[in-house]
Order: sequence, then structure tokens, then C-alpha cells
Amino acid sequence: MKIYQFSTHKTTDNKLVIPDAYLQKIPVENRVQVIVLVNEWEFPFQNQPNDVPSLKNVIAQIKVSPQNQALIQPASGLLAEHLTNCSEKPMPTFDVKKWNQEWDDLEAKMKADEQADIEVE
Repeated sequence: MKIYQFSTHKTTDNKLVIPDAYLQKIPVENRVQVIVLVNEWEFPFQNQPNDVPSLKNVIAQIKVSPQNQALIQPASGLLAEHLTNCSEKPMPTFDVKKWNQEWDDLEAKMKADEQADIEVE
């Protein structure tokens, strides 16, 4: 048995689109097994796969989505108290000069890699 995985969509006439590249690999009248996985969350823009959702649509969908109560923890005191009496050790001394040098080295390497890619093309 061979397994092919691909994304698809349902057409307006209630058919699922199977890419030609996969259809050509299936012999005529060969039996196939189909497993359909559907996203749990239905967004209004999913019916139009080529459209990119606007930020407003995404925010609106998040606002109407049900909250998972298992992920919500009630407040256990004042934030200022927790920060003042924090049991965790503070971060070791942060060396700004060293960090900036490492960042500059990284950026220089990325620019050199990008230039090398351009030259190869």
C-alpha cells in the first residue's frame, strides 16, 4: 500500500479535488482507501483557499472561539507581590558589548551567505 498526503478543498459541487499528479499514479479501477481530516475550527475564509484572511477576520474569529477553561488559571495574588518575592534566581549579568558583537558577527555571516547565494544563481 502506498500513502500519499496532500491538502485539498471541497468544490461547490461537493467533490474533493485530488491533484492530477496523484491521480496518474493510481491504476484505473484500482480500489483506494480515503481518510479525510478536517480542521476542527471552521473559519469563514476557509471556503476560499486562495484568499488570505484579513487581520480583522482573524481577530473576529478568535473573539467568538470558545475558551478552553482548562487553560485558564485564576489569579493567585498581586503581580507586584509575585515579582517582589520571586523565588527564581535572576538572570546572570548580561554583557551588552558581547551580545552586540555576537549579533554583528551573525548579521555579517547572514549577509555573506546571502551574497554567496546570489552569486551562485
